[in-house]
Formats: sequence, structure tokens, C-alpha cells
Amino acid sequence: MKGSRTKACVCVALLLACLPGAGALGEARYPARRVPDWAKPGEVSSRRLGPGMWGYHVTVAIHPTNPDIAFTSADMGASLARTLDGGKSWQHVGNLDRGQQIPLRPSREIFFHPKKPRHVWTSDVGGLYQSADLGETWVNLAASLAGKPDGFGNSYFFADPVDPEVGYALKVAKPGKDPAVAPAVMCYRTCDGWKTIERRSGPDSAYYLHQVRHAAAEATSGASRERRRIYIWGEGGVLCSPDAGRSWRSVNGDLPGGTLVGGALVMDGVKPVLFACLDPWGVYRSDDAGHTWQARNKGLEGIVRQPAASGAGAKRGIGVGRATAGTFTLCAGDPRIGYIAFDRRGAYRTQDGGLTWMPSLVTQPRAVQVDNGTGRKQALKVPGKGKDRLSPRAQTSGRCSAIVVSPVNPKIAMMSASVILRTDDGGKTWWDAAVELGSRFQPLDRFTELDAATRFTHRLRPRGSGTFDQVAWDMAADPFDQSTLAIGYQEVGLQISRDDGQWWEWSCYGSDDMYSQDDIAAIAYDPVIRDRVYMGLFGKLIFTRGFPTHGRESSPHRQHCFLVSDDGGRTWNRVPVPPFAERTERIPAEKWGNVPSVFDIAVSRDPRTRRGRIVIATPFGLFGSDDEGRTWQEGDFGADHPMDVFRVALDPRSPDTVYAGVLHDSGKWGRRKKLWDDPDYPRGLYRSTDGGKHFRQLGQGLIGGVLTISICHGAPDTLYVTALPKGVTHRARGTAHELWTSKDGGAGWQRVDLAGLYMERAVVHPVDPRVVYLYASDAGRNAPTGMYRSADGGGTWQKLAAGIMLAPGVNGHVFRFDPVDARRFFVFDNVSAHEVWDLEQPSRASRRAERILR
Repeated sequence: MKGSRTKACVCVALLLACLPGAGALGEARYPARRVPDWAKPGEVSSRRLGPGMWGYHVTVAIHPTNPDIAFTSADMGASLARTLDGGKSWQHVGNLDRGQQIPLRPSREIFFHPKKPRHVWTSDVGGLYQSADLGETWVNLAASLAGKPDGFGNSYFFADPVDPEVGYALKVAKPGKDPAVAPAVMCYRTCDGWKTIERRSGPDSAYYLHQVRHAAAEATSGASRERRRIYIWGEGGVLCSPDAGRSWRSVNGDLPGGTLVGGALVMDGVKPVLFACLDPWGVYRSDDAGHTWQARNKGLEGIVRQPAASGAGAKRGIGVGRATAGTFTLCAGDPRIGYIAFDRRGAYRTQDGGLTWMPSLVTQPRAVQVDNGTGRKQALKVPGKGKDRLSPRAQTSGRCSAIVVSPVNPKIAMMSASVILRTDDGGKTWWDAAVELGSRFQPLDRFTELDAATRFTHRLRPRGSGTFDQVAWDMAADPFDQSTLAIGYQEVGLQISRDDGQWWEWSCYGSDDMYSQDDIAAIAYDPVIRDRVYMGLFGKLIFTRGFPTHGRESSPHRQHCFLVSDDGGRTWNRVPVPPFAERTERIPAEKWGNVPSVFDIAVSRDPRTRRGRIVIATPFGLFGSDDEGRTWQEGDFGADHPMDVFRVALDPRSPDTVYAGVLHDSGKWGRRKKLWDDPDYPRGLYRSTDGGKHFRQLGQGLIGGVLTISICHGAPDTLYVTALPKGVTHRARGTAHELWTSKDGGAGWQRVDLAGLYMERAVVHPVDPRVVYLYASDAGRNAPTGMYRSADGGGTWQKLAAGIMLAPGVNGHVFRFDPVDARRFFVFDNVSAHEVWDLEQPSRASRRAERILR
């Protein structure tokens, strides 16, 4: 076996050596890749890449006895994360390969067993999950529950504080499109630690809890299980069940109208004390089980309003309004300590059980005008002074979802919002415990106040792994330096690591109208010119005069979606593409079905002459340049309307052969353009043999909208294409993708049998045409997704135990191979990026200067 593989590698090496330009740069041009210690022979090894990103953290929970242990959940992807060192570093918990990975949706609740704190429960749209080893492994309890509902989506779980074997589940049944169908809340109870459950009576539809803000049971050990009182805070108000969920009544009392955004239950001996947080009226307290309520807003006068004595402002019950307050909590171990957070206004703390409040965290930033390096002023937000100095991510935090206080150390609290904030000194100072983001690069003579504040923040806090990964659209490895990696994210711009993924800098400096939150759709390193990088923007967040625009008033800037850097991605210059701009200008604004974007980039360069070709894929066609971007030509697809080119690839033998994949993603941007919804529109794969000037369709009648194009560089006649089924007009979750292959350069096509796998994307190995990698699920849409490998051209598939947690979805390029060593590749999806080593596969035998792999 080893002998045959060695002969195959020698043959491939001889084949590559015979290709034009082979060996012209020599072995010294591309340094040999070193295999990391974590890459193990005989198995596929991986590690998670990328910095922690901002996003919406749904909840946070602190261990009942060890405040250094905490869990959080974000609103995207493999989001349940754990810290064992107080937020200095985080790990994503769950194990996909053993079938224990929690579904990739936000966990609404995380709670610890108060007597056995290694036992953790969490809930999400997939159900209720339990871990007996502090999050290392998980069991889906909903799979074996007797009497379970159809599903546990939109559910809220909580446990009895005295008898943790007793727990409750509140399942929100959303109303359908029929307005006559009233919404409802179903209540379930367990008395044996979620081995079985029983149905209880749900609250009346008048108290519909669209989103449960809080729920708690009284800690009265003398009461029987059937006489235990439980409370719910939600959109329908404050509700009480005096008989463990059999019946319900309102305890809104004389609360003023407003939106209930939080609450708490504190036991004063055997007497319950209720708190309710209302927008815009503030904090109210009840000492008589909700019959009467008193305001507790001393110190909050500048934030909350006073309700009127009579009239609409004093109506009973809870109305709906615009929320300005985020959440409210009191410490379980010391109810005198508590916090209230206001959206975009910071947090206040109390040390006397809510009688008085004082500022704890001020996140309101101030705007300054700075020179962005182009002679133009730009408005930037900078932090406050002293203890209020936070990173820009914490500065711009949106709605706060939860605050928790350690029951054994009230000085420690954590707040979940766009970041995870933590205080260890009773709210005097806070730090961003979940964000791992380097300073935005600027030349040494152009530091602004914003950059100084960012650097200051990160010098104060430890560097660790973040808990949240934003949507990764593309990534690339520097062919000249294994330690340099670049990931282009949705909404948070370009991140570059120059130390093998340990620290990521916030790049994209130097463009007059580009801020760091642009969507990066494509990133590619030049295969010959060191430190040259190309970048394509997703046009929906291009800024003009400080505001994101899609209309024609932004037309002078809409075509500036293609950028180039000659210093390794530290500074960037926009490259105008005149035919692209002319094409967009010819389309009336009301006919727009897409925005100017560069979806994909292919680069080819002769290592001897250094002359190269750049080809970009856009929603308005394909454009190519043979003179470093000074002039551009538009590809002709034989249609009288623009073609939405989503993918582009170059034949490694001849850059005059260009492959283009036409998609037309009408699901998101094409709603107004009926032409793109036409199932007979000529989507599919196209090829040009004259450098991209003229194209003809391949696989006509077979291949639908193209998602990926993969060429085996060791055998360039072998192509693999991931596509939508013929007649499907746009990408959508739940659409079964197809895999097509050609062994003769596109003349003939054969559909690959996936044996029941629900495929997302696939790619062929750059050296061995028999090896194909697949990114798929074997359990249908919305299920956790894994990686598969075929060693016989797609005949049989083996699931790889690489420990990669991937989310099903419609975004991302999914695969990128290292341009120097094909044993190393990168796989990413909606929310995560991974570096993968498959040491059983051949490397790039001659390590010659080839094109960026697509």
C-alpha cells in the first residue's frame, strides 16, 4: 500500500514538474510547512481558528460555588461556551462525533444543580440537555422523556431551589397566521430529575409569555410539592401558580403600564419578596405576593420616568412598549446586592436590596472627529475616561440579556449583551471577558484616541479565546508564511493573525469610506508577489458619508468593492473596476435585485515574468484584468442581462481557461427582480478559453446554480461542482444540494451519489483526484454537520472524527487549501473556522508556485 502511494506521489510530482513554470521559483520560494504538534498521523486533526467576536449573547450562568466557572451562549452557531478561569479563556463545549453536540442554536437557559454543581442543564430549540461532568458530555433528555411535547422550541426551564429534582418547563406555543388562534403557554413538571414529565395547566392566553424574562420557585422547604408556589415574569405580566403549575393568576397588582423586562424572587424567611423591572418606569417591589407594588428608583431618576397618577399611564396590567431596560437581578446569596442594566445606557448597582441605586458601568460613548489618513474627517466613537474605559465592542453593546451575580462572592458579576462583561470588585470596574480582538492597524503617525483606548484595554486584560465567532465568509493562508492567516468576516471586517492564530489584528486601514465593520466576501494572497493581498467586499455595508446606503445616491462608491494591499493586509487601496461601475449604473435603482459585491477572486501569475491575471466574480458579471487592475474587461455570457457570478476558478495549466459559476441568490437580495426568480434562468457552470472574454455553458440541463467549483491541480481535467438542483432559484436552508464531477475538463458530467447525506459543500484534493472532502449532515437540515472523505472519487464516504463542530446553513466558501501543502486545509461555515491536517494525503510534491486554490 505504501509503495503504491509512493509511486503515485512520484508520478504527480513529475506531472507538476512538466507543467509551465514548474520549479521556476525553486524550493526556497515557498518555505516548507511544518506539521504542528497537535496534527496526528493516522487521523484527521483540527483546531478552531479565529478571534472571539461580538454578537448577541443570550444568557450567562455562574457556578454556584466556584465563580471562576461560567457558561454563556451566543445567538449563532456552536455557541455554548465554558470558562474555567473567570473569563480569561473559553472553550466550546459538546462533542459532535459522539452525537452529544448541542444543536447549533442559542441556549435560552443554563442552570446548575445547586447541590451537585457538576450537573448542568441547558435548553434550546432542540430540547433540554443535561451534563453530569460540567459540560464535557451532554445527553438530550427530550429524546427519552415520557409525556414530552412535540418539541421544546421556545421553551424556558427552571428548577426548584430546595428540591432540584423538581423542575419546570414552559413551552411557548406561538400563534400561526390565523388571527383567531390564540397563543398559549404550556407548563410541564418533573419530579425525578427529568426522567419523566407531566403536563400542567398553562397560563391563560391573556397572559401570553412571548418571551419569558424570568421564572422562579419559592424556597419554602415546609411546603409540599403540590403546594409549592412558582412565579413567571414575561410579556403578559407577573403570574403566580399557588399549586405547582395547576392554576395561574395575575399578580400585577397596581404596576403601571409598560413593558416588563425582568424580575426577581427573594425569600425573606418564609415570605416571598417580588421585584419587577419595567420599561420605562424602573424597579418595583412587592412584599405581599404581588397585591401592591412600590417604586424603588432612588438614583435612577435620570433614566426612568414617573407614571401618571391616573389615566393611561396608570392602567393595570402590562402593556407593550419600546424597551430601554435590559435586565435585572439580585444576588441569591446576598439579596442586598443587585444590578439593573439599561440598553446602551450602562448598568446600575444596589447594595441595599433595591432601595437606592448608583452607576456601575457607563457605556455611553462620545463621538469625535478624526482624520482617517486621507485628509477627510470621520466620526468615531471613543470610550469614557478612567474606570469606564472599555473596548469599542463593549462600548457599542446593544440589548443586555442577562446579569448574574456569584452567590458565594457578590463582588463577582457577569453581564451578557453584545459582549460578556465581568466585574470582580463589586461593579467598580468591568472588563470584556468574551472578546478577543486586536487593535485596528494604523501607521505609527496616525494613532487616534480610539486606537489608544483599544490598546489600553487589551493591555489590562488577559488574552484568551473568545466565545463567539461571527460569520466567516472567506479565509486564506499566506503562501510565504505559515504563521499568517486572514479571515474575512461578515460585519466585523478582516482579521489577520501573524503568529499562527494566537492574536488577531483588526485590519482594513486606509480606505476613505470603509470602516472596520464591512462584510468581507473574498480574500486571496498573490501566489508570487510577497505581501500582496486581494480583498472583495460584500457591498451591503459600504459606507457613504457615514451611513450604509443601497440607493443610487451612493453610486460613486458602490463599485469600490475590490481592494489590494501591498504590505500584507495592513493598509488597503481601492481598485476601481470601470466596467463594473458602468454595468451597475445602467440598471435603474428600482430594478436592483442585488448590491455591488465581489463574491470571489482568482489570481494567476507567471513566476518567471510576474505577469498575472486577476478575475473577480460579482452579481453583475465577471471582470478580468491582465495589467494589475489598471484596465478591466467584462466577460460575455451571451445574455442581454447581468449574470450573477458567484464563483470563479482558473485552470492551473492555462489561466486562459476560466470557470464561472452563476447562482442568482434571489432569496435575500433578488426579491424585486423577477428575472432572477425565473426557474429557466441560465444558472450553472460556464467556461471561457480566451481569458474570460467569452463563455459557454457546461452541463446544460444538469447543473443548477453553482455554489463551489473545485479543480484538482494534479489532474486539472478533474472538476467537482456543488450546485443547487436544476430549477431551484436560490439558496435556502433545507435545499438539498447536488455534487457533479467531470473527468474530461467539463465535456461530460456525472452526478455523485451521496448515499443519503444532506450535502452543504464538497471539494476535490488538489493533488490526488480520487480524494474528495464533503461537508454534510446525515440527519437532514438544521442538524449538526460533519466532514466526510471519499478515497474513490465519491463512491464511498467515511465520516471523519476530526472534532469539528459545523453549522448547517447557506453562507461561506467552506473549504480553502493551503497553497503550499495540500495536507493542510481550512473549513468554515456560518460561525466557525478550523485548520485541518490530513497527514495521510499527499502534500504538494514540488511546492511550486501555483494559483490560489479554489
